[in-house]
Amino acid sequence: QQQQQQQQEQRPSELFLIASNTVMFSLYGMWIDCFYQLQAMMFGEGTDLRTVVTKVAVDQLIFTPFLHVPMIQLSLLYIRCSLHCGVFAREIAARRMLSPHGLLADWWFPALLPTWLVWCPTVCVVYSLPPSLQLVIFVIVMVFWAMIQIVVGDSGADDAATAAMAAAAAGAVSEKGAAADKESGNKGAET
Repeated sequence: QQQQQQQQEQRPSELFLIASNTVMFSLYGMWIDCFYQLQAMMFGEGTDLRTVVTKVAVDQLIFTPFLHVPMIQLSLLYIRCSLHCGVFAREIAARRMLSPHGLLADWWFPALLPTWLVWCPTVCVVYSLPPSLQLVIFVIVMVFWAMIQIVVGDSGADDAATAAMAAAAAGAVSEKGAAADKESGNKGAET
């Protein structure tokens, strides 16, 4: 019971978790937008089968295992360590996260499989849409994915933190939609 009390005292506050998760997933959304724009520059904005398959392959075979999964998992751990570098480093060392066993059994591979199950079909749909809708659809799915990540990553996560994260993501959708409406209005005025 004493150990449980110490763990409760070491847990970050609810407000800290709400703010940190909101900032982290908001920054992640901006990173994804940049990634989608980069892929559009590299492979084109087409929605033909070849372009979609190329984008999905780069996304799921390069971006997801080597950037997405490590960034999300390590960011959530860093937040649970109250953004304290020393605690974060000790947690990584204690869990042997960078060892082959840690990577394959503890955090990287176990996080990669469900990520592929959700995001492979999602990005197939996303890349089949016009570029102005891609981030919007991504964010809608990301709201649910983020809630799963937060709850699974920290079984003691508060409902308020999850709700705040979902609200932040929903705000990003409405901002992106307003920007897309403005852009399509400008294109309509030009023609």
